[in-house]
Amino acid sequence: MSSLTKRMLTAAVLVAVMLSVLFLLPPLAVTIFACAVFLMGGWEWSGFLRLPAWARSAYLLVGAALAWLMLEWLSGDTLTALFYAALVWWMVVTVCLILRDIRYGRLESALAGLLCLLPAWMALLILLGNPRGAWLLIWLVCIVAAADTGAYFTGKAWGRRKLAPALSPGKTLEGFAGGLFAAALVAGTGAWLLDLEPGLFLLAGPLVAGISVVGDLTVSAFKRNAGLKDAGWILPGHGGVLDRIDSLVAAAPAFVLLLSLSEVIVV
Repeated sequence: MSSLTKRMLTAAVLVAVMLSVLFLLPPLAVTIFACAVFLMGGWEWSGFLRLPAWARSAYLLVGAALAWLMLEWLSGDTLTALFYAALVWWMVVTVCLILRDIRYGRLESALAGLLCLLPAWMALLILLGNPRGAWLLIWLVCIVAAADTGAYFTGKAWGRRKLAPALSPGKTLEGFAGGLFAAALVAGTGAWLLDLEPGLFLLAGPLVAGISVVGDLTVSAFKRNAGLKDAGWILPGHGGVLDRIDSLVAAAPAFVLLLSLSEVIVV
């Protein structure tokens, strides 16, 4: 079986699982499933630290404890501040990716994992807690998928200049632009289907998509720094859980902040 066939079959299974979880399971089970996904992503990130299993487990426990404390302490303005801080974080990451000669030690890698995963976890909980949470999450997934798919086909057709050759040789500037255009169309269409303001999301969709690309490149940077090809192995043709959710991890806080500012949801 070819690598492309494996990727397509795995993607189809993942879509089926996501839809089944969102629409067939009770809310508590959906939250537990989401916790499991993020814990697996956290475990895979701990592999970037190149530590023994017990130390990786301790890192995961610290992350889980911080997530619980955030649930207890953050709400309203403080939670909104967290998402603004996440935006600043991803801007810093963008600068770091441009300076490609940067190397990351264990401490930097550990902190980066928490800064990437924890705001995304809180954003996911807010989405799932909304009455239309399942559809909002699907909308976000579609925006990110459109950016990825649009970049792939545009890059194949017209790609010439590399976007980040040291991290992802296949990505091109032309593909990046095509992905942003596709994401804008999906964002606007989703807003129309959900009876929201299409114009706003048509303009804001590329921002969410652009941040999602930074998330993808960030995980690539830490994999490269750790000498790994994939973050894990559990998903045939894709690698690990983190290899699949890297774009969503970056995009989720920005998406929730956008929905909050447009009064679609209450943080």
